[in-house]
Amino acid sequence: MKKIIKVVLVAAFLLTTASSAFAEKTGVYVTPKFMYSFTSGNGDASDATMLAGIMPVSASTFGGALSVGYETKIGLRAELEYSIASPVKELFAKGNTTDKITNMTQTAFVNVFYDFKNKSNFTPYLGAGLGAGFNTFNTVDSKDPSDTTVDFAWNVGAGVSYKITELLALDLNYRFAQVGNGRIVDPDDKKVYMGTGTLSNHQALLGLRFSF
Repeated sequence: MKKIIKVVLVAAFLLTTASSAFAEKTGVYVTPKFMYSFTSGNGDASDATMLAGIMPVSASTFGGALSVGYETKIGLRAELEYSIASPVKELFAKGNTTDKITNMTQTAFVNVFYDFKNKSNFTPYLGAGLGAGFNTFNTVDSKDPSDTTVDFAWNVGAGVSYKITELLALDLNYRFAQVGNGRIVDPDDKKVYMGTGTLSNHQALLGLRFSF
C-alpha cells in the first residue's frame, strides 16, 4: 500500500511539473482530502426514561472528502465539498436492554476561503462553509429501522497550504463543524424516537490541491 501511495504522489508531481510548462493556471482546482474528526453530542429521545439510557456521543472517526473549487487572483476561493466519515458507535443501556447505536455522517458544503498571499511557499488562510449534513442513524441490536435525516450544517476554520509546484499544493486545515443530528423519527407523531442530539465536530483535513 505504501508503495502505491508513493507511486501516485510521484506521478502527480511529475504530471503537474510537466503541465506547468505548457499551460497557464485557470483558477480551477480539485482537492482530495483525508479527514480525522472528533465527534461529540448528547442523547435525544421522545421518552425521558429512554433518554436516560443513551450514552453521550464522544468518538473519533476517520474519513475523506473531495472538493472542486476556483481561486481568484485577489486571494478569495470558493469550493464545493463532499465528505463522508466512518460511523460513530455508542451504546444505549436501560434496565435489561442494551443496543449498539451507530450514526454515519456525510456532508455537502459550499466553502469560501481567504488566502493571505505572501512571498513564501506557505499560504495561511481562513474559511467558512454552509451546507447540509446527512446522518444515517441505526440501532444495530433491535428491530428499530435505520433512518437518514438531512439537517443544516456549517463550519468555520483556518489552515495553511504549501506550494510544491505551481500546480500542486499540500493543504492542512482545521475546522469546527456542526452537522445536524442522527435520529429515528416516529412515523405517527413525527417525534424523535431516539437520536444523538446536535453533533459537533473538531476536524483536521489533509489534502493535495491539484490546480489546472
